[in-house]
Amino acid sequence: GEKIDLILMDINMPKVDGLTATRIIKELNSPTVVIVQTAYMMAGEKDRSYLAGCDAVIYKPIKIKELIKTIDIYLK
Repeated sequence: GEKIDLILMDINMPKVDGLTATRIIKELNSPTVVIVQTAYMMAGEKDRSYLAGCDAVIYKPIKIKELIKTIDIYLK
């Protein structure tokens, strides 16, 4: 099968939220990098994201330079 190196994960998804999906991915011992993207800057959101296993957090609206810089950190 194909290897997935990086996932841009949205926190708000219709059936399974992004943090739950990240936990499932990481529980499979997946080396896949998960960068969560969110429009919500609620208190503790960043901490909850890291506790779920996210490798990085970026906020919407996404700034392209920040996105590229973040992806570059993980895909070397």
